[in-house]
Amino acid sequence: MQTIHIQHFKNISEADIAFKMGINFITGSNGMGKTNILDAVHYLCISKSYFLHQDRLNIQFSQKQFTLQGSFLKNQQLLHVSCLQTHDSKKIFKVNRKAYERLSEHLGVLPVVMICPADADLITGTSEHRRRFLDQLLMQSDAVYFKHFTQYLHFLKQRNALLRNAQHQQIDMEVLRILDAQLVLHAQIVWQKREALTQYFKTLFQNLHRQIIHSGETAEFIYSPSTDPNLYAAELIQSLPKDRILGYTCSGPHKDDIELQFQGVSYRKFGSQGQQKSCIIAIKLAQYHYLKQKLHCPPILLIDDFSDKLDAMRLLQVLEILKSFSETQILISDTQIPSIFKSHNTYHHIHIENGSITTMNSNQHQ
Repeated sequence: MQTIHIQHFKNISEADIAFKMGINFITGSNGMGKTNILDAVHYLCISKSYFLHQDRLNIQFSQKQFTLQGSFLKNQQLLHVSCLQTHDSKKIFKVNRKAYERLSEHLGVLPVVMICPADADLITGTSEHRRRFLDQLLMQSDAVYFKHFTQYLHFLKQRNALLRNAQHQQIDMEVLRILDAQLVLHAQIVWQKREALTQYFKTLFQNLHRQIIHSGETAEFIYSPSTDPNLYAAELIQSLPKDRILGYTCSGPHKDDIELQFQGVSYRKFGSQGQQKSCIIAIKLAQYHYLKQKLHCPPILLIDDFSDKLDAMRLLQVLEILKSFSETQILISDTQIPSIFKSHNTYHHIHIENGSITTMNSNQHQ
């Protein structure tokens, strides 16, 4: 990314920022908008916020709209990306002044990976957070997955509506059989894609985890389908009485989970904060490598609150890994640049304070 223009996005009234290749460090006091700068970059890459799923909630309080504009250099081609969102109209998203007919067309064009404290939900949160990680990773990198996953959700929504209506009237079994057949069809592709991703991804994760912790501690990334994919059609029939009572479908890819373990025990139950943070960083850096290899383009790497819950040893190991990302643009936010970082890296420094932005290179700190 070369430049970004932000207007009325979250708490940022207006900002124009230039970035450089390599490491860009964004510093400032809490509440100044560091995280929101990263989220604005994420928005232009993915067409949505990393944190807020309702687009209108990103509009600055008392304003009518937000505007984001960014310039990106990809494979020697300059891409100008813009987004306009108002309170009362559809989001307008353009690349080189041409609006998308479907926002899904933008997925994978500008790959991005975000690492932030909220990612603790990958370990401590519900299975929904871990499924969302899988889905977003696959939707950025696999158009076939996106097609079948969205179709699965479409028919799941219809089946759930039928089940809710069946609580008050007789269920239409012919319609149910049609919906079940469609669910099974698309679920099989979703499961196949998730399983193939996991087999490839877990090796990346384990290698990066060893580099970060610098010890023999083993980590596992285990995909756990909610039911046997080969028996899903029968499962839908057998669970129908329960589904009718509850008013929703109890099994399928929308109920899958990932188990994260070290030394055979759960990170959620037994991992320290430092161990959990190391696990999350390893997952996200594996996500970076996966997207880079699948899309033949290094993602932009966004790291919010860089030194959160990392001791000096783990921090140093992460920095050593980042130094090897020579083809990557990295945007890091923190209240200040860690001293260990200053002695090991060159970087572009962006400081934000009370709406004022100053920039300098690492050699200006010497």
